[in-house]
Amino acid sequence: MTTQETRRLQARILLLALAVLVLLGLIAASLTAHAYYQQARDRADLAQQAALQHHGQAVAQYFDRLEDIAWQVASRSRIRDELAAYNRGATDLEDLQDFSHDKLEDALRPSGAAGIIRLDAEGRQVLAVGDANPDPIYWPDIDPAMRETRMRDHLAWEGRAWIMIAVPILSREDEWLGADILVFPAEALVGVLESAAEGGKAAWLEGPQGVVLRVDDITWSLMPTGAGNLVAPALQQARGGSQALQRTDGEVVFAVPVRPGWGLSMAVPEEELYAGMMAHLALPVGLVLGMALLSGLGLIGVIRPLSRQVVAQSEALERASEEQEDLLEYASGFVYRFDRSGRARYISPGVERVLGRSMDRLPETTLRALVEPFLPYLEGTAVPIDGGTDSELPPARAEVTDKAGNPVVLELNARVRYNSGHVVDIFGVARDVTSREEARRRVSHLANYDPLTDLPNRTQLDERLARAIERCRLHDERLAVLFVDLDGFKYVNDSLGHHRGDELLEAVARRLLGAIDRHSTIARHGGDEFVVLTEHIAGTDDAERVADNLLRALEAPFHVAGQELFIGASIGISLFPDDAASSDMLIRNADSAMYRAKARGRNNVQLYTADLTDASQRRLAIEAGLRRAIEGNELEVVYQPQWYLPGEGLSGAEALVRWRHPDFGMISPAEFIPVAEENGTIGLLGRWVLREAVRRTCEWGPQRLGRIGVNVSGHQVLFGDIAGDVRAVLEETGLEPWRLELEITEGFVMDHAERGIAVLEELRAMGVQLAIDDFGTGYSSLSYLKRLPVQRLKVDASFVQGADTDAADAALTASIIAMGHKLGLTVIAEGVETATQRDMIILDGCDEAQGYYLARPMSTEQMGALIEDPVPACRRD
Repeated sequence: MTTQETRRLQARILLLALAVLVLLGLIAASLTAHAYYQQARDRADLAQQAALQHHGQAVAQYFDRLEDIAWQVASRSRIRDELAAYNRGATDLEDLQDFSHDKLEDALRPSGAAGIIRLDAEGRQVLAVGDANPDPIYWPDIDPAMRETRMRDHLAWEGRAWIMIAVPILSREDEWLGADILVFPAEALVGVLESAAEGGKAAWLEGPQGVVLRVDDITWSLMPTGAGNLVAPALQQARGGSQALQRTDGEVVFAVPVRPGWGLSMAVPEEELYAGMMAHLALPVGLVLGMALLSGLGLIGVIRPLSRQVVAQSEALERASEEQEDLLEYASGFVYRFDRSGRARYISPGVERVLGRSMDRLPETTLRALVEPFLPYLEGTAVPIDGGTDSELPPARAEVTDKAGNPVVLELNARVRYNSGHVVDIFGVARDVTSREEARRRVSHLANYDPLTDLPNRTQLDERLARAIERCRLHDERLAVLFVDLDGFKYVNDSLGHHRGDELLEAVARRLLGAIDRHSTIARHGGDEFVVLTEHIAGTDDAERVADNLLRALEAPFHVAGQELFIGASIGISLFPDDAASSDMLIRNADSAMYRAKARGRNNVQLYTADLTDASQRRLAIEAGLRRAIEGNELEVVYQPQWYLPGEGLSGAEALVRWRHPDFGMISPAEFIPVAEENGTIGLLGRWVLREAVRRTCEWGPQRLGRIGVNVSGHQVLFGDIAGDVRAVLEETGLEPWRLELEITEGFVMDHAERGIAVLEELRAMGVQLAIDDFGTGYSSLSYLKRLPVQRLKVDASFVQGADTDAADAALTASIIAMGHKLGLTVIAEGVETATQRDMIILDGCDEAQGYYLARPMSTEQMGALIEDPVPACRRD
C-alpha cells in the first residue's frame, strides 16, 4: 500500500470515525433535547394547572361567600317566624309583606345581592325586594326536602350575567317554611375569570345545568355545553370532580373541579405555553454535536458549559413557575409540597400574606399542622381510592396562628404523587377560610343567643333545660324553673320608645345575671320575660332564695336617657320533679305561678300549685277570645243608675261592661280588663263601650237621662288617643258633651298626674265632664287634686260600705265629702247597700249615690223602663 493510499485510508477511517461520532452526537443530541423538552413541558403544564386550580379555588370561595350571605338572610328569626305564621294562616299576605319588606331590604343592602325573592311553604312568591326579579323559569329547583343551598347556572338577563342561589327557610325544629332566592350580579365572578383569561387566553365555567360562561380579556358570553367549543370534554370531566388535561388542534386544555357539578377550564395555545423552549434547547444540541468533532479534552470542555446551561435552563423554568404561582396570591392561599418523610420542600410566597411569615420562618407547629392530615398517605398506612396513582386526597382543615398570634383556619386540598407505585410527595393548596368560619360561628351564636342581651334564647334554654332534667333523673336531684316578668315595663316602653326600652332590658339582664350563681342559667324568653334555671337545690326554700336575690337586684333605680326608672318583677316558680316532668310543663307551670304573683300585687314570688293549671288555661282562653268577643257581640253594656240625695231623683247612670263567654258564662270586668290592658286590646274595648253607651244615651234623650258615666283606662289616656276617640263619638252620635262623664281612677291620677293633666284638660275643653273614681284608695295629694280639671269625686265603695259598722270608715267618708265640697266638687257615694249607709251619707251632705240598695246594674231594656218610671229599688216595695 502506497503512502498516498495509506493517507487515503486514514482519511477514510477518519471520515468514518467522524461520521460515527457525528451520528452518536446526533443521537445523543436528540435524546437530550427530547428529555429536556419533556421536562420543561411537564413543569409548564404543572404550573398552568396549579394556576387554574387557584382560580377554581377563588371561584369556590366566591360561591361560598354568596351562600353564607344567603344563609344569614334566611336565618333572620323575626321575619322567619312571620313567614311561619303566614303558612299557618295566622296572618295574611298583606301583613306578611308589611312586616317583612323593610327587614328584607335592610338585609339586601349590605349583601351585594340585587334582589331577594321570598317563597312560602307551597313555593309561591310572597315578596320580592330589590331591582332584580327574574321569572320563575330562571329559578333554581326548590322543594320541601332541600336542606342545603341550590344554585342555578349563571344566566344572562337584561344584558347582564347573574347568579341565583336558593336557600331553605327552616324553623327551629327543622321544618320547611319556604325559601329565599337571592339574585347576585356576576360581575365579580366575571372579574375572577378575566384574571384567568389574561394574556389572550379564554376561561370557561360550566354549571350543573350545562350552561357555559366564557370569558376572555374582551368580553363574556353564555352558551350551552358542547356548543362547538373544544373544552367541552375537559369540562365534563371536571364537573365530575376530576382534573383534566387535553391537547387538541394546537391548544392545551386544562380543567379543574370547582365544586360538585361545576368545572373551570382554560385553553392555552401550545406556542404560547411553551414559548422559548426551543430557543433554550438550541445551544445544548449544538454543544452535543460539537463534542463529536473534538477530541476527548474538547468533549470534556463541552460537557462543562452544557451542565451550566442545563442548570440555567432549570432556573429559568423555575422562575417561570414562580411567576405563575404569583398570579394565585389573590385567592387567599398558597401552594405547598411535602416529601414522603413529611418535610416541607416548597411553600409559595403567598404564605407570607396569609400567615405573615415566609417558608423558612414558619414554626414547626404550623408545618406539622399542614402535613399531619396527610401523613397516613405519605407513610403508606392509608391508600387513596385510586391507590398507586396520582390521586386527590380528602379535603382537610388546619388551625394555626399568624405572626401576630391571631388564629387562622386553613382549608387544605392536596394530591399524592407516585412514581412506580411508590409515594413521592404531596402537592396541594391551602386556602384561608377564617372569615367564613367566623361568619358561621356568628350565625350559630345568633341562633342560640338573644341579640339584645346576649343571654341564651328559647332554643338554648330548651336544650339546657332538657340536659338538666336528664342529669336530675340520673342523680335523683331537683331543679327549679323561675319565670320572671317585669312589672311596669310596658309603660316605659310605650312612653319612652322601644329604643329606651331596649336599653332598660339590657340593664335588667346585667342585673339579673349578676344575681345568680354558677348553678343557674338565665335566658331571655321574649319581650320583658326571663327564665332562670337553677340546679342542685334541696327544695322550695332554695328556689325562693334565688327569686329573692333577683327581686333585690331590681330594687335600685335604673338610669336610662337621663331618667330614673324603677322596675319590679313578678316571679313564678315550678320544681322538677315535684310540679312537672318535662321542660315545656315546667315553664308553663312557672308562667302560671307568675300570673298569680301579678294578681297578688306584683313584685312578689309565687310557687306553682295544681289549681293554677285550670286558672292558667282559663286566662289563656280569655286572652285568646277577647278580641273575638269585642268583634262578635259577646260583650254587653249594663247601666247602674245614679240618684240625687236626699230626694232620690234619677241624676244619671254609669255604663259597665260585661262579657258573656260561650264556655265560662258571665266573666267579671275585674278578670278580663287587666288582660285587655296587658295584651293591648284595652283601646279597642274602651272605644266599643264608649260608642255603645253614648249611642244608647242619645236614644233615651236629655229629658229622660241627663248624664252617662264611662270608665276610662289609664292606658287609654297615656298611650291612646282618648280625646280623638271622644270627639269622633260625639260627632257621630250628636250627644251634647256635658252629658258625657269620663271616670278616671285615683290611682292613675297619682301615678301619672303630670302626664295625664294635659289630656284631661283637652277633654274638659271639649265640654266633657270628668270624675275621679274610687276616691280614697290612692292617697291623693291635694296639690295635685286641685290642679285636675274634674267636676266630681266618687267615694270608694269600701268606705261607704263600712260606714255603718266602722267608725274610722264613717269618719273617712265624711272627710272625703267635706273635702270635695271645699274644692267645689260634686260628691257621689258608690256601693250604697243599706238604708243606714244612705242615711249616713245624707247627713254628711253627699250630693248623689249609687249602689244595690238604690238599683242594681241593669240591661238596656231595664234601664229604658226605669227612665220611664224613675223610682229607686228601695221605694218599689
